[in-house]
Amino acid sequence: MPLPFREEEPSMPNNKSLALHRLAKLKTRLENNEQYLSEAVSLIKKTKDLCARGGLRLHKFVSNSKPVSNLLHQELNYEGIVDIFWTDSKVVLGYINNDAKRFHTFVANRVQQIRECTNPNQWRYIESKENPADEASRGLSAQELISNPRWLSGPAFLWNPEINTSTTESPPLSEDDPEVKKVKSLATQGTTENVSTILQRLEYFSDWHRAKRAIAVCLKLRKRLRSCTTDREQVKSETRTNLYQPVNVEQLRQAEVEIMKAIQTEMFPVEMELLRRLKSNPTKREDVKDRKASLKRNSALYRLDPFIDKEGLVRVGGRIKRADVPFHVKHPVILPRKGHITSLIIQHYHQRVKHQGRGITLNEIREDGIWIIGATSAVAHHIAKCVTCRKLRGLEFPEENYAILLTDNFPKGGIGKIAVGNPVAGVKYSLATASSIVEIDSNTGQLTLLVNADQQHRSEVNNSRFEIQAKLGSEVRTVGVVIYLLPLHHGDPLALPAMTAVKKGLEASQSITLNYGPAAEISPELLDRSLKQVSPDDPASQLSEAQTRVEQAIDLVKSIIIHAFENDYGRGAVLGFFHNQQLFSTAIISKLDRESDCHETVNHIVCPQNAKYRRSDGRCSNLNFPLAGAAGTPYIRLLSAKYYDVDGLNDPIGYPNQPNAPSIPSPFIVSRDLIRDEIASSDSAARNLTPAVMQFGQFLDHDLDLSAGGEGSTACLSIRCDGSPDDFQPPCYPILPLANNEPPCIRFVRSAAMCQLQGFPMEREQINDITGVIDGNNVYGSSENTTRSLRVLQNDVGLMRVSQTNGEDLLPEDPDTTTCIQGCFKAGDIRANEQQGLTSFHTLFLREHNRIARILKQLNAHWNGETVFQETRKIVGAILQKLVYEDYLPIILGPNALPSYAGHNENIDPSISNAFAAAAYRFGHSTIRSKFDLLNANYEEVAPAMKLRSMFFNNTVTKTMGVEPVLFGLIGNVSEKVDTVLSREITEHLFERGNQHGENLAALNLQRSRDHGLPGYNEFRVYCGISNASTFEDTRNEIRDPNNRAILMNLYNDDPNLVELWMAGLAEVPFPGATVGPTLRCVIREQFQRSRDGDRFFYENSGVFSSSQVLEIKKTSLSRLYCDNVNGIVSIQRNAFLSAVNEVRPSCQQIPGMSLCQWKECNNGQPHFNQTANLCECT
Repeated sequence: MPLPFREEEPSMPNNKSLALHRLAKLKTRLENNEQYLSEAVSLIKKTKDLCARGGLRLHKFVSNSKPVSNLLHQELNYEGIVDIFWTDSKVVLGYINNDAKRFHTFVANRVQQIRECTNPNQWRYIESKENPADEASRGLSAQELISNPRWLSGPAFLWNPEINTSTTESPPLSEDDPEVKKVKSLATQGTTENVSTILQRLEYFSDWHRAKRAIAVCLKLRKRLRSCTTDREQVKSETRTNLYQPVNVEQLRQAEVEIMKAIQTEMFPVEMELLRRLKSNPTKREDVKDRKASLKRNSALYRLDPFIDKEGLVRVGGRIKRADVPFHVKHPVILPRKGHITSLIIQHYHQRVKHQGRGITLNEIREDGIWIIGATSAVAHHIAKCVTCRKLRGLEFPEENYAILLTDNFPKGGIGKIAVGNPVAGVKYSLATASSIVEIDSNTGQLTLLVNADQQHRSEVNNSRFEIQAKLGSEVRTVGVVIYLLPLHHGDPLALPAMTAVKKGLEASQSITLNYGPAAEISPELLDRSLKQVSPDDPASQLSEAQTRVEQAIDLVKSIIIHAFENDYGRGAVLGFFHNQQLFSTAIISKLDRESDCHETVNHIVCPQNAKYRRSDGRCSNLNFPLAGAAGTPYIRLLSAKYYDVDGLNDPIGYPNQPNAPSIPSPFIVSRDLIRDEIASSDSAARNLTPAVMQFGQFLDHDLDLSAGGEGSTACLSIRCDGSPDDFQPPCYPILPLANNEPPCIRFVRSAAMCQLQGFPMEREQINDITGVIDGNNVYGSSENTTRSLRVLQNDVGLMRVSQTNGEDLLPEDPDTTTCIQGCFKAGDIRANEQQGLTSFHTLFLREHNRIARILKQLNAHWNGETVFQETRKIVGAILQKLVYEDYLPIILGPNALPSYAGHNENIDPSISNAFAAAAYRFGHSTIRSKFDLLNANYEEVAPAMKLRSMFFNNTVTKTMGVEPVLFGLIGNVSEKVDTVLSREITEHLFERGNQHGENLAALNLQRSRDHGLPGYNEFRVYCGISNASTFEDTRNEIRDPNNRAILMNLYNDDPNLVELWMAGLAEVPFPGATVGPTLRCVIREQFQRSRDGDRFFYENSGVFSSSQVLEIKKTSLSRLYCDNVNGIVSIQRNAFLSAVNEVRPSCQQIPGMSLCQWKECNNGQPHFNQTANLCECT
């Protein structure tokens, strides 16, 4: 009904308060609302709304009541009206006042609308009998309603001046209320990531336009929230209106700018900071020169002449500054090749050009002002993976015709695979006509030669032609194939010219100085390479370079022959399978060896039988085998190598053109599926061992073997990693990336191999670049030059060089090596800086040398510096041997694993076995902890534990705090046990620097096993006397975890002969009393027994030391080395390899140690230590 107006404006008493009371009645079928203005004597507005449905239709009642409030405000000219709402439903009051429960959709929506228009404290409860809104539902007539005072004036209590308008207490909600959602508890376990950046959130999008639109909406919201308006209702209204309007072109463009800036900031942080400081002009010549001079040559942006535009985007400078093209085409925005957004952009433009080829897609991308680094291969990779493109291409062979080249006398067997270019499940292959020469696998297209291409069948095989048919449903494709037999020694005329070309190419590559740049920015690949890069003057380097020359020359000859046929058949249409002994004559192979500068190793060297001291290079450790265990000699093999080139002599599995190679998974896949991280394992710790076991094991390994990288490895840094033959040019052997380039390609370099002068091809044998006997070469070096560079030669005391920090002796600094943060140290082994735990052990043994040398000089003042040094080196080597055989190996192999020492056996070769170096002894990688504790002498934390990734090539802690915190940390906690659990610090963050992706040590180990041609796990089982396993179920006694067996079965086609020794060895349960499983134990045990028995300088061998000296050596321990050389030490467990969980650490006075008195030279009598006088005497 209309509100009556007065002529004059109403005057409201100042001392009166007005309240608009709204009463609602809830029924199943009907909702009635009444409104009353109390305290206004003559003005009452009554409205009534009938709703078709009860329940929570209060939201309509509330929204329809708002105009009444506005009208009263205007007509009464009074702003102090209080809105109060009444309902006779306690359930509804409970809904409105609820903050804890969640409702089903119908109730939730209406409660939300009510709470948007009112506050919960405006609601009151009224009894149904007093609620006038109930009158209309009782069937009263109009006259009865008019005469009803409660209907017209409301409940009597509204007119009471002392009416209680305080908030009604909200009734609790019943758990059985059907509108309340039930709470279901679900226990989950997982890890969380802080997803906060734009790029991380955009990982969830699969379409470039949608990603831009989402960011555009976010930018609109951000702009609105930052606006300075105080009208809350206006903000709500405008925000809702603006956000739900479609984004325009300009907003999408701004979103694109923001996304690209975020990508560039993350991927090019150093370059962007530099360019911001320069603030250069893209066309000004002086600014261009400044930018090029400031950027590093190894930067991805170096050749692009980048600059930052007004919007903060990095763009290409380029050389077309005056071209009449738009600015964005002339100076496109730079994006990295890798990344989700880059993939979305390529996908977007590829779809926009209707799935046309690489060139058209690239042109479209660049026409829109985007420059993707490495775009050619990135677009090609996307098109190769595009499902739509595959469907459009249909069933096709990549080439029209094929040629297969075979050398004369080629044996029957696999000769390659010819299949359709877009493999689809269900394709069947067959020969269009029957052939007695070849057959084809119907599922894979693998061709097999059925006869030997010898004199009897030469005419049948040579120039034989046949057709291969591929069929999928009703679709059929046919391709022709021709087999050509090359004449015997067809490669002879090309061999020497190829060698000349290779030598020139290698000389050119060697003239390139690899610039590592600042230590904090070196890539993981370069850091890994630095661990295997020996001096060019090193004998192993020279032998490896010669072998690389021969390999490259032979490969070049093969490429020339194939290229000649490609002129007729097309690139990629010629498959060549060449036996080197048929391709080249013996005379030519001998000439190649000589032209490669391969120098025959001298086997007939003269060794003095009564030598008192070892040679630095390890020669003459065994008089029957003078070179056994010497630096620069090949590893020995327990089992024959497994290579998969045609000759079976050189190429590891995974190289192109290997028709007879089995199918095995990528190292990345094995690592992903079988290797677990430390979070996934609840019982990964070896509770009674300290991390010193791992650290001593690594230190010992660096005394036994080093597989240097093959020569010419610089070229491997620039390979494309697309699986083409160019990726595998010696010595490159990349671990190719999986889908979407994750994890990224590892540009793996093959180990250096021996060159051979036998006149015919031999199996590839890798070189051990250091001495293979336990002699402390990691302290002293494996050459006389290295040893002298580490010594103090200016005086006669026989000391080794040191540097000092805070008055403490550290390893000498190495100014020539720049890979380390805070500078590198120099030691006997080039790997001493790999991580600070290893550096600390090198320092420990350096200090032990200088401690012993000073005492020996006091005991024998007449000794010169050379004698002091050599005697000390001999003692330190003996201490290391004692620690290995009496303290360390019983933990690894179990007690009494080796037979008692019976003296030197000159018929035993002490050289390191390939299986030990490349697989078995790498078990220690499983025992690496994620963090290194930094403790003081009381075994209390002095700084937060350091993640391993922060310790690689980073000597910050050592330079600032010394080695003591790390050394105490290595004996103050527990180690990890040997299993398939490896820390993420080495499977995801190995040698990680900045934003660069770390390497994967598990994948590297698997690739190294393949590189070295190691046979599979089962062959080593048989070698060790363990049962022959035909399937992985047969390994259940050793690999007891059924989950591990199932994974191995799926990965390796249920063939234990294919799985790598290292991988299956970690999956074995430990041998009783040992740390490792039975197969690894066997290989490690075999090695250490030969290293001991075949070394004539082993400390227990007769004549090396006196019996009394041997007894003193046996008293030493790792704990004693700590006591004698660690500053500030107070106490230590008796065996530093065992944790002190249940032991009170004794003081150092209680730890036994060796007396050097037995090394005093006496003209008459024997040395004797007088304890009373604390003096060494001759008696």
